[in-house]
Amino acid sequence: MKFSGFPVTLFDIEELKLKFESLFDKFSKAKSFVEEHLIFLEIINEFKEYNSSEDVAQVRYITNSLNEKFAYDKKHFDSINPSVWSIDKKFLDLFKASRFLDEYKKIYSYEVISYIIRKANQFSDDAKDEYAKQKELTNQYESLLLEPVTFEGEEIPLGKLRYYFNSPEREMRKKSQDEFFDYYSRRADKINDIFDELYKVRTSIAKKLGYENYLRLGYNLMNRNFDYTDAQNFRNSIIKYVVPLTARLKEKQRKRIGAETLEYYDIHFKFKTGNPMPQCSEDEIVENSRKMYAELSPETKEFFEFMIENELMDLKSRIGKGGGGFSTFFQKYKSPFIFSNMNGTANDVEILTHEAGHAFQSYLCRDYTLYEEINSSADICEVHSMSMEVLTYDYMNLFFKDDTDKFYYYHLDNSLRSIISAATADEFQERIYMTDNVSRGERNEIWNDIKRKYNFEFFKGQKSHEYLESGNSWHMKSLIVERPFYCLEYALAQFVALQFLFLKKENHAAAMKKYIDFCKLGGRYTFSESLKIAGLENPFEEETVRTVTEKVEGLLEQIDDSKF
Repeated sequence: MKFSGFPVTLFDIEELKLKFESLFDKFSKAKSFVEEHLIFLEIINEFKEYNSSEDVAQVRYITNSLNEKFAYDKKHFDSINPSVWSIDKKFLDLFKASRFLDEYKKIYSYEVISYIIRKANQFSDDAKDEYAKQKELTNQYESLLLEPVTFEGEEIPLGKLRYYFNSPEREMRKKSQDEFFDYYSRRADKINDIFDELYKVRTSIAKKLGYENYLRLGYNLMNRNFDYTDAQNFRNSIIKYVVPLTARLKEKQRKRIGAETLEYYDIHFKFKTGNPMPQCSEDEIVENSRKMYAELSPETKEFFEFMIENELMDLKSRIGKGGGGFSTFFQKYKSPFIFSNMNGTANDVEILTHEAGHAFQSYLCRDYTLYEEINSSADICEVHSMSMEVLTYDYMNLFFKDDTDKFYYYHLDNSLRSIISAATADEFQERIYMTDNVSRGERNEIWNDIKRKYNFEFFKGQKSHEYLESGNSWHMKSLIVERPFYCLEYALAQFVALQFLFLKKENHAAAMKKYIDFCKLGGRYTFSESLKIAGLENPFEEETVRTVTEKVEGLLEQIDDSKF
C-alpha cells in the first residue's frame, strides 16, 4: 500500500479506554501462559492500530504543516496521548506482574522483555499534565523553526541556507552564516523561555517518578545500558584521541583554503576548490541510489524498490515542511518511511544513505511481533544508519563524479567532528540535568565551557559571531530540546560504523553479511551484547577509540588533499 493510502483513525479516547480495560481484565484472569499470551497479542495489535494512525498523522503534518487537516489530526493525537500513555502504563504494570515472564523471555528474548518492564517506570498518571505540557513546548520550538528566511531576495526554508555555507566566495559564506545565526539569535529569548519551562517540567516528571533529578530518568527513557561512569570514560577517550586529531585536521583545512585564520564562516568550507557537491539533480540522486542499492546486495535492492513503489520517501525541501531528517516505521503496514530536506549539498546523499540504514534495518525486521524487537536502543540504531553511509562508499562516484575522493576525505573528516559534537551535547545535558536549579545564564556558561574543552567552534584568533559567543548556540541542536540525551549514541555508533568500513575494505561481501546479520538482531540484545555477537570492538574500551581513530587518520593520509 502506498503511503498516501495509509488511513488515519481519530480515536475516541473513552471508547479506547473501554476496549483496553476489557482486554486487561481478560489478561489478568488468564489461567495459563498460552491463554495469557493470546490476549497479550490482542493488546499489542490494538496498540499497533493506535500507534500507526498517530505515526501517519505526525509524519503527514511534518511533511506539510500548512495543511489544515494534517494540523488538526496532529493536534487530536497530541491532546489524547497522555491518556493513551496512561493506558499503556496500566498494561505495563499488569505485564510485569505476570507469572509467565520467563516464558515470554524464551519467545522474545531477555532484553526485549526486560525493556518492556523498565518502561513501566517511565510514566506516572500524576505527571499527565506535565507530559502534555512537554509536548506543547516542543511543538512551539518546532513551529519557530518552520518559519522561512529571506536571503538574496528569495524566501527559503532555513535549511536551504546551508547551501551557501559551501560557497567559494568567503563573503557569501559569512553573509549566509550570519543570517543563519541571526535567525536563531532573533528567536533566542523565545527558545530560552521554552527550554526553561521544559527544564522545570522534566524535573517535575522525574521527581514524581521517584528520581532525584532528570538525569537518571533521561538515561532510562533512552534505554541506555550504560551508566554515567561509562559515558564519562568514553568522552575522556574522545578528548584524548579524537580532539587532537580534529585540531590537526582543522589546521590542514586552514592551510588548504589559504586562510590566515579559520573563522566561524570557514568551518564548513573544507577545500580551496570547493566542497564536494552532488553532480546530479535531486531526482537523479534517487535514481542513482536505486542503482546503488540494486548492486549493493539482493536485500537492499528489494528494500529500495519497496520504498519507491510505495512512495515511502519525502526528500525535497519546501516551505511548511519540518527540518532535518529521520526514518520511522509504521508497524501495522510493515513499512519504513524516510524524511529529509535536500539542499544541494553533499548532505543530500549523506542523509539519504543514513536514513536508508535505519529504514533498511526495520524492513529486515518487519515481521517481528513486538516493536521492541524491531526498534533497538539508539546506540544500536545509529550503527545501522552510519554503517550504511560507509558501506556504500564504492558507489559515491554515481553522485560525485570527479569529486569522489574529495567526498571520502570530507565524510571521514566530518565523522570525527560529529563524534566531538555528540560528546559535547551529552556532557552539556549531563551537567544541567544533574541538578534542578541551573539558571539560564549558568546554562550558557556551561555550554561555552564545554565547547572550549572539546575545541568545538573555538579557534585561535577566531572572529566569532555574537550568537556563538552568547552561549545560546546549543539551541541549534534540536535533539537537546526535543529528545534529551539522544547524542552520545551517535558517537558510540560512529566508532562501530568505522569498523564496518575497515572490514569492507578487506572483503565487501563479508562486511555486508555481517552488517545484515547485525541489523537482524533488532532490539533483542543490548549494545555491548550485539557487538560481541557480531565480533565488533566496543567503543567503551579506550583501546577501541585509539585504534579506530588512528586507522581513520591513516585513511585520510592516503588521500592527497592538497589537490583539492
